[in-house]
Amino acid sequence: MLKLRFALGLVLLTLISVLSCQSPDQKVKKEALKTKIDLKLVRFDQELFNHASQPQLVQKKYPNFFNFYCTHILPDEVNKDSATLFQFLTAVLQKKDLQAMRDTLNNHFPHFEQDYMPALTEAMQMHHYYFPKTKTPTVYTFFSEFSVGCFTDGPEVLGIGLDLFLGPKFPVYDYFGIPYFIKRNCVPNKIVPTAMKAYAKNFVPEDEFHHRLIDKMVAEGKILYYLDRVLPDAADSIKMDYTAYQLKWCKTYEYRIWEYMIKYELLYKTDRQVISDFMNISPVTPGMPSEAPGMLGVWVGWQIVKKYMELNPKTSLEDLFRMTDGRVILEGSKYKPSKQ
Repeated sequence: MLKLRFALGLVLLTLISVLSCQSPDQKVKKEALKTKIDLKLVRFDQELFNHASQPQLVQKKYPNFFNFYCTHILPDEVNKDSATLFQFLTAVLQKKDLQAMRDTLNNHFPHFEQDYMPALTEAMQMHHYYFPKTKTPTVYTFFSEFSVGCFTDGPEVLGIGLDLFLGPKFPVYDYFGIPYFIKRNCVPNKIVPTAMKAYAKNFVPEDEFHHRLIDKMVAEGKILYYLDRVLPDAADSIKMDYTAYQLKWCKTYEYRIWEYMIKYELLYKTDRQVISDFMNISPVTPGMPSEAPGMLGVWVGWQIVKKYMELNPKTSLEDLFRMTDGRVILEGSKYKPSKQ
């Protein structure tokens, strides 16, 4: 009996030790995953192909998404008049190249619901932990002729363009002239982070009064910090769309990047070219060493937001997203990377 009590005591001590060693993120995740949500999936791509001769049936079934898709995703030259549109869709969906696209999507994503919806559901559960009043969106998969990855039409719609997640070696990407620094991110394991990044933009308000580089940096930094919270197990390189080498370069030369921005007084610039140079997707950042990846402003903005939240732990994610003045967050972060 004494040995049994001793053994039970060891088990209890071990359990207490494990629980006490859980990180705050792990505790939040455990609590968040208790939330019950009903994340629905519509394979809109398959619906269109399955009703190629009668696309009006798809419109009747999913009127809001169908109309958005036809208005914003289909090429501008398409006549959006209903009768003409239905004729156009029937003709296009039966062409050989679109039939090949149907087969490609079915081959690459035969079990989208089993393969990707659990991770998306978990991310949405994390989202609801931080934004409990949000309605759960419906996920729609679609194809866009390689022009649209993920988008939202308000917090109740999350669209995923499957034709931009077929892998960097997919030959049609070369035909469309998609450069390698973009197509290397056209991989299936980017579906969930790219979708959640798009979804986050519903909650980061556009500020008509602040158009400085620092405002753009902090706005994008908020979205990456959001990914930290809803995808706590995702690698930083996945969230940032960097290679491991690019991420390491940024961490190694963080002081030099910041020094450059301060030296040339870039933070409060409103010049579009300056903002483009530091914020847009590109293989390099103009003016920086050739090893410097693009989007350095996004990366630094992320570090600023992380530092701000570290120093202001009582600030909720909702409160953070409501703050639109990048200067306030910069000053509150006391961001000043150390010299290596």
